[in-house]
Amino acid sequence: MSLIRGNVVFRRYWSARLVSYLGDQLARTALLIAAYDRYGGTAVALLLLATTAPRLLGPLLGALADRFDQRRLMVGCDLTQALLYLALALLAPPLPVLLAAVTAATLAATAFTPAGRSLLPRLVGRERLPAANAQLAVGMNIGFAAGPALGGLMLATIDLTSTLIVDAATFVASALLIGGVRGLSAPGAPTPPREPYRQVLGAGMRVVRTSGVVCGRSRSVSWCW
Repeated sequence: MSLIRGNVVFRRYWSARLVSYLGDQLARTALLIAAYDRYGGTAVALLLLATTAPRLLGPLLGALADRFDQRRLMVGCDLTQALLYLALALLAPPLPVLLAAVTAATLAATAFTPAGRSLLPRLVGRERLPAANAQLAVGMNIGFAAGPALGGLMLATIDLTSTLIVDAATFVASALLIGGVRGLSAPGAPTPPREPYRQVLGAGMRVVRTSGVVCGRSRSVSWCW
């Protein structure tokens, strides 16, 4: 974990992702349990759909992310999620509104990821990207493992409102950490010419289709990751 120890900027980014993943899984678990208790199994299925289907728009949002200041975009995504979960905590809306808010929060989380990946080479340098990605994966897996346990424990010992307020606080903490990641671009640097959005998206999808790393094929089945 030498990058986390020796690179202050990367440590802030890594910590932000850890807190964000932890909060995301905490809220997801608490909401699934509460939805089942309040509305039944169909609500659980709809909530799972709301937390997964928007991630299919990752390529579209990734192509858009490069057209904005990535640090500001990530802070905006975190604050959007914080406001949405805080509203859910305080208002306790009916199921349709809950699903809409969770879908919007998932879209914000999906937009955050490519923006962060675009910043990573400037945080650590291209030669350290394998180590940086490995250490980010460690943080992600810690959040995925600890978040559901904390979400279930908090829901059982306090209540859903307090659990969602804690979740909103994790996104505020992530935004503060990301907001401190400065010096990523030189002041007054010229803005590179931008290709049309459709052209950028098409080029990215062609890479996905032709890359042996993300796509494979057997006799009767082809797949992409």
